[in-house]
Amino acid sequence: MRPSPAVLRGLTFALAAVGLALLLAASRAQDPRPWLRGVLLVLGASQLTAGWRLELVGQRRVAWLHVAAGTVLVLLALRP
Repeated sequence: MRPSPAVLRGLTFALAAVGLALLLAASRAQDPRPWLRGVLLVLGASQLTAGWRLELVGQRRVAWLHVAAGTVLVLLALRP
C-alpha cells in the first residue's frame, strides 16, 4: 500500500518544521547538537521530498537513492 502524495507532503513538511524549530532553538543555546540535528532533519526532509517527487514522475532508480539518503539523515538526527 503506497501512501498518497498528500500524506508524504505532510510528513515532509512536519520533519522540516521540526528541523527548523531545532535550528531556531539552537541558535540561542551553547550546545551545537540541537543545531546539527536541525540541519540533519531539514536536509533529510528535502531529500525525501526530492525522492518522492522523482518517484511520482517515474524515475524510480534515482528516487530511491534520494529516499535512502533522506532516511539515513533523518535517522541520524533522531538517534540519541
